[in-house]
Amino acid sequence: MVYGIGFGKTKGWEGEGLGGGLSAGWVWPLNRKGNFRFEVSASLGALYSRFDPYVYGNPITGVEDGLYYYDYYGNTSEFVKRNHEFFWFGPTNIGIHLTYDILYRR
Repeated sequence: MVYGIGFGKTKGWEGEGLGGGLSAGWVWPLNRKGNFRFEVSASLGALYSRFDPYVYGNPITGVEDGLYYYDYYGNTSEFVKRNHEFFWFGPTNIGIHLTYDILYRR
């Protein structure tokens, strides 16, 4: 994936990532016809991303010019793109559903 996430004018992130996951679930019919059901599910996943933080407006001059800039204050010749890393492994979804299928077919 390629992403750019911004939370107002204070903080944002831009980067690339890779992820995957597995899900499992179970269904219990609640009536004889089987169109009224109770369902549970859970998912487990992993995400690895390299990213750069950015800010709204020029961080050097403080002018809000409508653009986003890298949140970096060092020497520009020493800047390394995608210098930050993030890794997540854990639950991504837990679901409990009560469903009714109005177009039920066997």
